[in-house]
Amino acid sequence: MSDSTDNKSRDRRAFSGSYERAVDPKGRFNLPFRFRHEVENQPDDYIVTLGADENLLIYTAEIWSQVFRAAKDGAVTEQAQALIRHISANTFDLTPDSQGRVMVPVDMLRSIGVEKRVLVVGMEDHLELWDTDVLTAHQAKNVHVDKDILRKFFS
Repeated sequence: MSDSTDNKSRDRRAFSGSYERAVDPKGRFNLPFRFRHEVENQPDDYIVTLGADENLLIYTAEIWSQVFRAAKDGAVTEQAQALIRHISANTFDLTPDSQGRVMVPVDMLRSIGVEKRVLVVGMEDHLELWDTDVLTAHQAKNVHVDKDILRKFFS
């Protein structure tokens, strides 16, 4: 690994927080400023792929390469290989324009219920894209505060 790659990885802040963004008819929206990273005035390239919870995921190309390689290396059954193929076929490159906008295929956004607004949620090493109503319903069904888990999380 080169020194510039090492510095880039070390300087990267974890993605956290949530931000609602307007989506234009072409599927473009601004990435929150704090999620944008530039090295030598060149923006990061990103990928968008299917999530498991009626959402989409955005990774930097660098991290996606590691995630995908690990998943592919572990896909030893025919079913696992079919899943990897499905994920790969539904993964697209994103390059921010000069205004920091990325363009997600409209059919991908519509598949998760997003038409005019998208909720961008930071998940440490990647972003999740949600329709606000879908995330609210998902959390109501799945988030139960367990004080022991919270203590362990924050310790």
